[in-house]
Amino acid sequence: MKRLNNRGFAITAVLYGLLILFLLLFLGMIRILNTERKRMEKISDEIDKSIVNMEKIDINSGNEISEGGIYVTPYRGKYVFKINGDTLKEYYMYLPIYSIVSISEGKIKVTSGTSQSEIADSSFLANGKLICDSGSNQTNSGITSITITGVYTSVRKNDTP
Repeated sequence: MKRLNNRGFAITAVLYGLLILFLLLFLGMIRILNTERKRMEKISDEIDKSIVNMEKIDINSGNEISEGGIYVTPYRGKYVFKINGDTLKEYYMYLPIYSIVSISEGKIKVTSGTSQSEIADSSFLANGKLICDSGSNQTNSGITSITITGVYTSVRKNDTP
């Protein structure tokens, strides 16, 4: 009877053990990525459904914001606005409900909850960093007023925000 080579048996056991460990780790990573993909597809589908069902609500009163003035958003959605001196172009901002839009020091500022952010100044608009239907020719030193013309939202007109 032949004697087993103990060293070869030990190396083989370690190599097979590492192979099994690698496969388990690899399969675990694939499962995590697959779960993430399914979650992202679900979120994307929900967003697509909400965008497809959006309707425009015209805003006709209390919609002009000038230096120091504020506007509180009554809906969550894509707000359409025009900037003084650039009346041919429409700009868009996606805002949550009850956000406060104001103009201070020539910049559009949005406060939502506890966070405040500067959305745009004239250089921001000139570089096309704000969503616009076509390029901006805003060249004045700062924004002095904007007019909100409507909002695209999934809330119906008769619903109260």
